[in-house]
Amino acid sequence: MGLATFNRMRRQLEKEKNKISLEDMTIKELKEECKRLELEDYKNLKKEELIELLRGVLNDY
Repeated sequence: MGLATFNRMRRQLEKEKNKISLEDMTIKELKEECKRLELEDYKNLKKEELIELLRGVLNDY
């Protein structure tokens, strides 16, 4: 496992521990999370689409 993957998993666990749900995040926070995860084609998505995208990615970890 690479360092970047480890850090992503660690941050996700911290979010789960702090009970931060994607629905409670702002669009800006969701887009920052997409950028941090190095996702592409997220800039024009609506909030629901961002949440769906992030759920799919985060469930893979």
